[in-house]
Amino acid sequence: MKRECRIRRYLRRLCLIFALTAGLGVTAISPPGVAQSVDPDAIAGNSAIVSQLSPFNTTLAYVVQFYPLWFTYYQSLLPSPNRLAGPNRISPIYHYVVAINVDTLYASSYLDLTAQPVILKIPSTTVRYSILMLDPYGDIFDAGIPPKTAGTFALTGPGFTGTLPAEVTPIAMPLDFSSLIFRADKFSPAGEDQTPEAQAFRTSLKTQTLSEYVNNPSGGTKTKIVPEIFLAAPFKTTADDLIAHDPISFLRQLQRAVESKKTPPPLRLRKGSTGPVQRLVWQREYEQVGFQRRRSGSP
Repeated sequence: MKRECRIRRYLRRLCLIFALTAGLGVTAISPPGVAQSVDPDAIAGNSAIVSQLSPFNTTLAYVVQFYPLWFTYYQSLLPSPNRLAGPNRISPIYHYVVAINVDTLYASSYLDLTAQPVILKIPSTTVRYSILMLDPYGDIFDAGIPPKTAGTFALTGPGFTGTLPAEVTPIAMPLDFSSLIFRADKFSPAGEDQTPEAQAFRTSLKTQTLSEYVNNPSGGTKTKIVPEIFLAAPFKTTADDLIAHDPISFLRQLQRAVESKKTPPPLRLRKGSTGPVQRLVWQREYEQVGFQRRRSGSP
């Protein structure tokens, strides 16, 4: 209970989003009663359009574009990276993820491949499972991990130039920071309860850094099963609450997430890109709303 209270207080200090328009609507330049429409997809990377936006529309487009980063950035600060973990159960008190499945056992980790590759060991199993890879925006991407395939895989970041042990399967990840999620079905396609087998598979998944693997190839850290209460902090509710009652604080927190070294350009700007892509395409106009950009390095 004490830990839950600390988590809640921590989130309250961080936090509030859909009521943002109500909170900042008073600054809109358009006449009263005139609805403004903003298409962030059309704006992304188009500085000519950005310069024509009002401060309100700039802010609205900024939040619509980067809203998921508030969750992934601040959630990634809580657990240890490169270590799989999952809840011991799912009940109404679970709020870490919205609308999580109750017929699935989860094991997930935030990956940080900047220092060195991460070795992932997947055991063989008869249980049906899937692997989900998400970038910080919540967009799905294919990392190339073979589906339903046991083995030892080396997840390498874009800048890795070292040598891998011959016995591991290299997986070149497009990002240094991402989310790795295993989802094991509790029931077979025929409806047979395979919860014990799914649990055994989940807890047998292992991760370790490349240097740890070189020193101990048979080692690795198994999935940590944590009490559900550790994942009861309501991130979504906290974000919406912040937006409704303290939108300026929320925007400052979101700005910190956007400027973090963990944040890549949005997926549609990464595709086909051969060089650096400026991720804050609305930054100058955003500052007109009255927020100071953090110019020092972000964690």
